[in-house]
Amino acid sequence: MACKPDDSVGPAQRPDVFHATSGPARPRPSPPEGFPEPAAVGLTGLSIAMLPAPAQSLAMLRKQILVSLGIAAALLIILALPGRIDMPASLAPAPASDLASRLAYVVSWLLAPALCLLAGIVSVAAQRFFVSEAIDGTRAPQSRFLEINLRYNQNTLEQTVLAACAWLGLAVAAPLNVVAIVPLLAVLFVAGRILFWTGYLIAPWARAFGFGLTFYPTAATLLWLAFQAVRGS
Repeated sequence: MACKPDDSVGPAQRPDVFHATSGPARPRPSPPEGFPEPAAVGLTGLSIAMLPAPAQSLAMLRKQILVSLGIAAALLIILALPGRIDMPASLAPAPASDLASRLAYVVSWLLAPALCLLAGIVSVAAQRFFVSEAIDGTRAPQSRFLEINLRYNQNTLEQTVLAACAWLGLAVAAPLNVVAIVPLLAVLFVAGRILFWTGYLIAPWARAFGFGLTFYPTAATLLWLAFQAVRGS
């Protein structure tokens, strides 16, 4: 005897049909070949993973080129700065040669990264207060703006820790004329954070330029300190 479907189950309860706002229930259409089911889309909209394989490769290549251009532009600016080594003197006078004065000098400039992090925390706190799904402190908010700000805060915290290590290392181990570049490093840090944040809000790949302005001066400082430590040991 053939089994008949249970007519008592309405379309809204049947897994093989969907219920439109008007008209009869009809089978759920299958997605085009190469695309995931609608349930896999999530809340982030179209992404590279949702595209067919050839389109994924082209989209990934395009983003890689854009990110590389942003990083290259940041490196060009950083590499041009040694020719303007007199710039820190116009920002702040060099400290005295004793260790206490050096440390006080560097710590005063660490206020710049701290303010960048403070700006992000204040922004997130304000958004959580006004966004209903975020006020309970969820780690996966539906707001794109809030999600980007959370990522900005995480990255800025990481960059601040690295910068603090690098700048304090200069205060302890570097010649006085090298310690005097800390104001320039602080200016690059703030400019990089602003460009990272605004670029991220425009498009994820656009954060690369700001990331480069923040990260590479700090990385170069840490590598220089490591080289000095190895050479002096």
